[in-house]
Amino acid sequence: MTIAAVAISMALLVSMLSIAEGLLYNAQQSIKESKRDIIITAEGAYGITNGHDFIDSLKEDTENISAASALLGTDFTGLLGIDITDPSTSKTEKYAALGIGIVPDDEMHFLGDEGERAFQDILEVKFDKWFNEGGDPHYENDYTGKWTDEVLIDDNFAKTHKLSEGSSLVINDHTFNITGTFSTILLGEGAIDINFGIVIMHLSELQSLLNLQGSDAISSVSISLTEGHKDVESSRAIAKAIKNQHPFYTVMTKEDRLDSIEDQLVLARLFYTSIGSVSMLIGLLFVACIMIMSITERTNEFGMLRAIGISKKTIFVQILLESMVFVIIGAVIGLIAGYFGSNALGDYLKTASGLNRDFTAYTPQLLIQSLLLIISFGTVISLYPAWKAAKKKVLDALRFIR
Repeated sequence: MTIAAVAISMALLVSMLSIAEGLLYNAQQSIKESKRDIIITAEGAYGITNGHDFIDSLKEDTENISAASALLGTDFTGLLGIDITDPSTSKTEKYAALGIGIVPDDEMHFLGDEGERAFQDILEVKFDKWFNEGGDPHYENDYTGKWTDEVLIDDNFAKTHKLSEGSSLVINDHTFNITGTFSTILLGEGAIDINFGIVIMHLSELQSLLNLQGSDAISSVSISLTEGHKDVESSRAIAKAIKNQHPFYTVMTKEDRLDSIEDQLVLARLFYTSIGSVSMLIGLLFVACIMIMSITERTNEFGMLRAIGISKKTIFVQILLESMVFVIIGAVIGLIAGYFGSNALGDYLKTASGLNRDFTAYTPQLLIQSLLLIISFGTVISLYPAWKAAKKKVLDALRFIR
């Protein structure tokens, strides 16, 4: 039972740490594999103005920049022509959703293998269909061009409202046609059961829905550099030049984003480590309780050992080693159980999201950290039972001998 308690504690600790490592690994890989060498943002949801002209000016630098794409993001809550009812209160509210505007032809340059990509290195999606119209025709002649009325929606949203390719979707009293669906890690079918959706449409049409035609506002710009300028030194030089021209914008290279994501995930690591450490301490306290009970039952044994000349130090070391044997055996079993258990969870999340991503990660540092934590705490907690056994007086112990 003692070994089982330690094993369960170790398995939980390893599982929590592997999830934290998986989050960090996926975030880093998304950025490293991304074609977004530089991302430009500004304060506020619509902080970058004259978005179409800004993109065109960037594309003129053909020596350094191979592609540029604008993105506009907004909260669609209250704009969708869909209501939801909370069964517990019977209260009807507008369906919540995130709206994203892009120029499809520009965004095509940033698509990864099999249509997988990441918006802002955060929202990774996999498309089954794409837009029929690649440009942004509504922007022509000061937003008087034709509407494409095309939207893509996530599959969880489609399933919830029984929508599919060819269905209609009303947004702010304007009717759009669903061109296709996509899956995401955040909202993959069956992964998370919440009333939330994602809608992707043409940039100028989203701007018109939000009355942003006058400012031509966008949220961010992604830039892909030419092959000879993707190294760290060149990308930073280009980013610095853009920053000098637009001092009020935030310009980040891949290296900047990697540093930022590592800082953000420190909290996630601390959270998962704390949860795992609590379970580990519970298991080790169980070890201490069992050892104290064992010492009480073995009082006569310690009396005889002391009577024949065995020192307190030897008894102390004996009990400490016995405790550590339980801890180490349980830790090894827990490592194995935690490895297979978290892998099973990762496979489930991979299947649920529909994306080929590993949600857990194992590193030598993780395994060493887990072992050191449990052995260190196990040693400290085992000191009390060992001290309690060693301090027993010979005469008191001999009274129990029959």
